[in-house]
Amino acid sequence: MIEVTPEEGKGPRKYICHFNPLESEGDGFVHRELVRWYEPNVGFASVAEEPNVFGLSKSLSLVTLEPAPGGTTVTWEQYYDASDLEMNKAAFDQALADIATPLVGRFGGQIVERHVE
Repeated sequence: MIEVTPEEGKGPRKYICHFNPLESEGDGFVHRELVRWYEPNVGFASVAEEPNVFGLSKSLSLVTLEPAPGGTTVTWEQYYDASDLEMNKAAFDQALADIATPLVGRFGGQIVERHVE
């Protein structure tokens, strides 16, 4: 679940991601992002609060929207330093799949590319 905190007349100020437990039992976890740039129908940029459960530092998320034939292309770029880079790349790959699959199911379209490097 994602909880968005808006700033009056400026769009989202921050968002909080509530994740399910990684195993069938256990507690879920929370990750907070502060929105630094937002333009309706164009995209947004955010940075992760530090410290965070992923161990990310100097992070930047950049999500852009582009009109495409019959729909919209969404591009999500993630830049960060992490103590366990391989674990974080695998987690982001799974997160991209977890986010994209329901969106395609709800709105149609297709996953054109999912690249984690």
